Amino acid sequence: MTWKIEFKKSAYKELQKLSGDAQIRIIAFLENDLASTKKPDDLGKKLKGKFSDYYRFRVGKYRIITQIENNIMIITVISVGKREDVYKKMGYK
Repeated sequence: MTWKIEFKKSAYKELQKLSGDAQIRIIAFLENDLASTKKPDDLGKKLKGKFSDYYRFRVGKYRIITQIENNIMIITVISVGKREDVYKKMGYK
């Protein structure tokens, strides 16, 4: 069972702004860990409040904010960045 990973255009641009090493680590996590698990939500944390449809995954000092669609097996990356930046961009906290 493999999940399809999709990026919002803005999240892809955020990823491209990161260092090459960070990009490799994040892509490796998405492709090797997240896409191949049966329950991706078990690897992350569900956000609260008006963001309760989203999950966050931690890769070192970076966060990946996603939306998981179980019925069609798609994980959409909403935002990528350092912890202190990624939540501000979304208006969370």
